[in-house]
Amino acid sequence: MAKTIRQLIVEEVKTRMQTIVKSNGYVTDAGEKVYVWREYPTKDKDSPCVVVRDTAESIEAVDDFEHNHTLTIEIGIKGQTDIEIREIIGDVYTACGTDLSWGGYAYSTEPESADIEIELSGQTIADTSFRISIMYMTERWNPYNRIM
Repeated sequence: MAKTIRQLIVEEVKTRMQTIVKSNGYVTDAGEKVYVWREYPTKDKDSPCVVVRDTAESIEAVDDFEHNHTLTIEIGIKGQTDIEIREIIGDVYTACGTDLSWGGYAYSTEPESADIEIELSGQTIADTSFRISIMYMTERWNPYNRIM
């Protein structure tokens, strides 16, 4: 079954996040628990984890033959402390920068923002949303065929 370029990019992002382990030179092992569109776990044993979501996409006609897509990916991060969250943000940022084309499906990637929230419910649980924009081209009205 054919997959859209958007689906292929989401799969590439998940795979890239799974490389975030200390044995690969990262500061954290956040890549041990990576999910796509999963609600955040609430138990300590589930932290840290990373949740990948493709939350929005703008599409613009370039000409009669091409669409330019800007896909917003939200990378949710759950951790135990604000320090751990900042370390994971650093690892995610580094991982995103290793191949801005996401396996050749995109022509550019840019960071957008990162927000941190702390919850106190008998313990400190920190979470963040790190957003990136991934730009890619497809044939007009055909999300399965990319154009570079």
